Amino acid sequence: MKMEKKYLYLAIIGATGLIAVFFYPKVGTGQTVRIGASLPLFNSSYGSGCLSGIQLAEKEINDAGGINGRKLEMKVEDDKCDSREGVLAINKLLNIDNVTAMIGPLCSNVASSVIPTLQENKVPSLILASKAGLTTGKNYIFRISPSDDLQGSFAAEYIYNDLNKKKVAILYVNNDWGQGIHDIFVERFKELGGAITFDEGVAQGSPDLRSTLAKLNSFDAEVIYFPAYPIEFLTGLKQMKELGINKPIISGDAIEINDVLNSDLSEGVMYVMGKYNEPAEFKQKIKNSLNQESNFVSPMCYDAVMAIKNAIEKEGLNKEKIRDAVGSLNMAGVSRPMISFDQNGELNNSQLEIKIIKDKKSEVIKSE
Repeated sequence: MKMEKKYLYLAIIGATGLIAVFFYPKVGTGQTVRIGASLPLFNSSYGSGCLSGIQLAEKEINDAGGINGRKLEMKVEDDKCDSREGVLAINKLLNIDNVTAMIGPLCSNVASSVIPTLQENKVPSLILASKAGLTTGKNYIFRISPSDDLQGSFAAEYIYNDLNKKKVAILYVNNDWGQGIHDIFVERFKELGGAITFDEGVAQGSPDLRSTLAKLNSFDAEVIYFPAYPIEFLTGLKQMKELGINKPIISGDAIEINDVLNSDLSEGVMYVMGKYNEPAEFKQKIKNSLNQESNFVSPMCYDAVMAIKNAIEKEGLNKEKIRDAVGSLNMAGVSRPMISFDQNGELNNSQLEIKIIKDKKSEVIKSE
């Protein structure tokens, strides 16, 4: 009789184990929740700023007991802001690390290359890449920053209506981000009645813009619209000064980093920027917890991790349910008071600002 009870007990334990196997899916090695991130980490303040936000979120979540009792493990790959490297990074994160969800990419050229793979594999993803249309028709892709269609239009309207400048020379970085902003700006500026007197793209990271700037200087323009990344932007400013080009300059959000803000060349430059919060206490928390610096990208990446964490806590590890939970999100964030998405995966209530660089600091001169 005792032996029968013993075997019955063992049978119950075995059956319970089988039930656990079927109804509680494995979450990677060591029962962790794995979330991936594709960031430009090499010589990129955007990538390092995003990483700081991600690491703070990871630390706070794990210090509080993890996600439903499981440790959060962030798997981060350097996509180098390069399409080919981005494809390699995503393939590793999906096929080797087996991540449940994704943060990033930040770079539009990388996002354009990898979003079809993320969508096909049904990976809920919160991107920061700003090229217009990236989320359209992609029900697993959400954007936690404003898109370029807003930025390009806002710049055109500010130049035409607020500055009362009707003739513009355009110099832009010739990549997905620069081309996207360029196209929307041109369309809107012409709609308003403005004229584009010069229009030319330059290679990302170009060390010499003199020949292009010499051509630009021969055309009649009242203002220069110059959406570019920091390297070619600072090169352009330096060589404009050498060539005696002295016109108002408006750029895009890519230049809000210390290399540009701290340069004497940047005095008086205006630029379009999404309206984000970067609270002092948040910056201090990153400094105290990680001994790292933050920038405007850090709160968005922190919020992105927290959004996915909340979705997994609510719905478990089913990717379709995580997607639905993110899509119906209403979460108070660090980067903005409330984070929610429309039917296209874009942020609701995105706002923009025009800033100007004065005495190596940025000041808001217009807010939407």
